[in-house]
Amino acid sequence: MKRLLLLSLYLLVVTVVASFSQDIAMAREEIFFLEDFESAGGSSSVESQQGIWQEGSVSGSASNYQAWRIPTVRFLKKTTVLRLACPAHSADFKTGGYFFKFEKIDLSKFDNLNFYVKGDRWDGFPDDFEIQLQAEGHLASKGISGITASWQKITIPLASFKQVAGSSKVIDSLRIIFDASSPGSKKGVIYIDDIFFSAGLSGQQSVYDYINKGNSYCDLNEYEAGVKEYKQALKLDPNNIYARTNLGLTYLKQQKYCNAVSELEKVIEIDPSYAFAHLSLAIIYEDYFFEDNKALEHYDKFLEMDKSLDIETRERLVQWTKGIKQEDDRINPESYNNVWEDYTRNRDGYDYQNKAIE
Repeated sequence: MKRLLLLSLYLLVVTVVASFSQDIAMAREEIFFLEDFESAGGSSSVESQQGIWQEGSVSGSASNYQAWRIPTVRFLKKTTVLRLACPAHSADFKTGGYFFKFEKIDLSKFDNLNFYVKGDRWDGFPDDFEIQLQAEGHLASKGISGITASWQKITIPLASFKQVAGSSKVIDSLRIIFDASSPGSKKGVIYIDDIFFSAGLSGQQSVYDYINKGNSYCDLNEYEAGVKEYKQALKLDPNNIYARTNLGLTYLKQQKYCNAVSELEKVIEIDPSYAFAHLSLAIIYEDYFFEDNKALEHYDKFLEMDKSLDIETRERLVQWTKGIKQEDDRINPESYNNVWEDYTRNRDGYDYQNKAIE
């Protein structure tokens, strides 16, 4: 049972770390926001018309594509993203997606188009999609593949949009395209956030670029590759608790229990108040090392540090720790399971209300 719970906890950390990366990266860049999806009409550096489109459809007519703005929580921070659903392939499946139409934007000072994307872990996601820019009547597209269920920052050099790069770099539209004529499955859901143009620094590898790569590899169960990326991040910043936590939990997935504990204990040394590391260590000590005293120490620290648990969930966990102390088979294991299901679900932020885009 707990091994399944640890998998859920691992996925939670991946989500938390990947979403935190965007706040750090953007602070280092000169940027021009096209859209961040935060307000009802969108918040950006320029006003735009936007919405669903489908090839051959008249504006305002029915489309098989769907889009909503989704309020969610990432790294304990409320945010809003675009949820874009592509229909299943069928005889009437048509190229389509999402469009932004705006007054002309001069990109001569910028070098890169950036955005964040992930697929839906439960509903599935397309194999690929395209980003299309239009400049002075010229259309240029760039394919995006390698989507996973973890957030990734995608950086596309504007020079790779050859028709745009060869013009004055003044654009008037951007489209997210699911091309019916290209191979690969297009069915599923992707989430898009923070579409922006940047100068210079976006092409450089940051700590959080390596973390995001590690997350993507681990999403594909390529744990050794993930370990290498987290280690690269730690070379740049040895005290980064998010890279080190993900490294520890990846070791756990590889059944390298001593390595996992070593990394998580280092996290506690760096930041004794990081509740998630205490939670992870508590479960590892109890489930893999059978060291109840150490497990209780970290459970207690977690309860002390984490303020996000509701009263009912906190009480169930308290009862579980009492069961450890009394050695009475942990007092209702099913209740323990519910505690962690509630905790991971609430922190992952997937309980959302759909707000349809007109």
